[in-house]
Formats: sequence, C-alpha cells, structure tokens
Amino acid sequence: MPRMGRLNLPGGIFHIIGRGIERRNLFPTPFDKQNFLDRLQVSLHGSDHDCYAWALMDNHYHMLLRQGRESLSKMLGPLLGAYAQSYNRRHNRVGYLYQGRYKSILCEEQSYFLELIRYIHLNPVRARIINDLSSLDSYPWTGHSMLVGVRRSDWLDDRFVLSQFGGDLNVARKKYRQFMLERLGSNGALDDYEGGGLARSNGGWQNLSRLLTEKNCRLGDERILGGAEFVAMALDSYDKITEHSQSKQTKNEQLEVLISKICLKFSVEREDLVGRGRQNEQSVARALVAYLGVSRLGLSTVHLAEILKISHQGVSRAARRGQEYLDTNESSCADI
Repeated sequence: MPRMGRLNLPGGIFHIIGRGIERRNLFPTPFDKQNFLDRLQVSLHGSDHDCYAWALMDNHYHMLLRQGRESLSKMLGPLLGAYAQSYNRRHNRVGYLYQGRYKSILCEEQSYFLELIRYIHLNPVRARIINDLSSLDSYPWTGHSMLVGVRRSDWLDDRFVLSQFGGDLNVARKKYRQFMLERLGSNGALDDYEGGGLARSNGGWQNLSRLLTEKNCRLGDERILGGAEFVAMALDSYDKITEHSQSKQTKNEQLEVLISKICLKFSVEREDLVGRGRQNEQSVARALVAYLGVSRLGLSTVHLAEILKISHQGVSRAARRGQEYLDTNESSCADI
C-alpha cells in the first residue's frame, strides 16, 4: 500500500517522532545530543516555525512544533540529513541512521496541546532514565528545564506554553510544574500519543462524509490526533491547500506553453520577454503574455510581474496593450 503524503497545514501543531534504524542509539554521547540541538536551534532560527516541547531519548526523539508558512519537511529534511552525515563521520559508519521517515502527527490544539507537552517531557521519567520530577527539572535533554526556568533558551517558545497557565510568569511556572506532577502522581496508565488518529479512517478518505453522517465519533487518520470534527476540518483544509498548489502548478505549466507559442510566433527568445525591452516584437509578445496570462489562465498581475520581471502596474499596462493588439489582429493570432 503506498504511504500517504505528509499533511501540510500552516499554523497546525505537529508531534514529530523519529527513531534510529534497528533501534540504534541516535545519541550515544552528550556531544551527539548537543550537536543535534545546535542544529535544531539554527534550523528554527532560519524558519518561522515554533517549538514548544522536545525530548532526546537514546534511540528516538520527540518535538512539538507549530508549522509556519512553509512545510515542516523543508526544515526537518536538511536538519536530519545533516545530523546523520555528521553522526556517521564521528562514529565511522555508513548507511541509513533513521528507521524510515519520521512521524508527523497533526494534533488538535485545544484538546491535546498541554497533554503533549507533558507526554513529551516526561519521556525520561517514563523510561526510568531519571527517577522523578526534581531530577527532570535540571535534566538537559528535554525542554522541561527551560519551562521551569532552570535553563534559558531563545528557540523554545516557553512564553506561549506558560501563558496557558496564567499571565504571571512565576505563577505560571509553578502551575506548569504542578501539572507535570499530577501525571506522575496518578496511578492510571499513561496515554499514548504516538499512534496518530483516534482510529484509522475506515475505508479511506472517500468515506469521510458518510462516516460523519453516521456519527462515528472516533473517525481518525493515522496522521491526525483529534476528534471527528477536527479530522474533517484538517483533511478539508489540506485538500484545499493541495488543490490550490496543484492548480498553481498547472497554470504555470500552461503559462510556459503560452510563452513558447508567443515567442515562436514573434521570433523572440524567452529571455527577451523579461524586463523593459522596447523592440516592437518583444513589446507585443510581452503584452500578449500579460493579457492572456490574466484573461485566459486567471493568473494574478503580481504573479506575472515575477515572471516578466516588471511591476504589477506594468503588467496591467501591458495587458491593455495585449488586448488592443488582439482586437485588431484576431485572425492572425488564432493559433496562440
């Protein structure tokens, strides 16, 4: 069965989990852990994504990220690839470091944000690497020490996390720590937030509407953690973003075909359309690209301005000239 593509939703909260191949230790030394964190810090500073929680275990890692404008893969791909290369050089090995792709689970913020903060940061206690919350307060390999103020960070958004516990920073830190302590003091089994949706979609996305009308409250998707309404909203938003991206790509392909036809008809080169060339053939060809790009393909003047390297006002003026040219030369331009 082909694997499903990653969800790409700007503003979404994603739980990222990656594991070492064959349960290999990804971070065998403190230097390895710090090397990974240094790379993560640089990557976050070069993006508009936000990090709210993280934990480095021996053979896996967790991160809780809010996606910015671009997909998270554009940041995580180079980060993980560079770390793997560095790791292999240091440890004199070759080959894959990770067990397949990292998991990227879209999470319903209202229901799961704080639970995921707690779940991720309690990993070392749950694995019995350390014994209690006091040890976790100073433990360097999760974001918990940053949230309680023991360590400082300019790449973990501790202010946003703590704002969930109140406006006063000191009071919020105490309430956050008590929130963590409550989970350690409970006798119930810890919830598992690694498995994706509450239940896998039954029969694929095509059955989404039918299942909702049947009030299937545990509708899910392996890439989503949330209730049925959230799953529906997330998949609908993802479909719209995907359709827009595909539509834009198709229109760009159609634009290149249009440009090729116009350049061939007026015996000009593709690069001659760029800028403010005044020769008649170049000017007419540029005007037709502008007019037909807007009227036939539905492209914006801003987008065409990027293609033609002129202002969007220049595109509007060129489009008017293109329309005038077609009005008087309609028969000779029928093949465009």
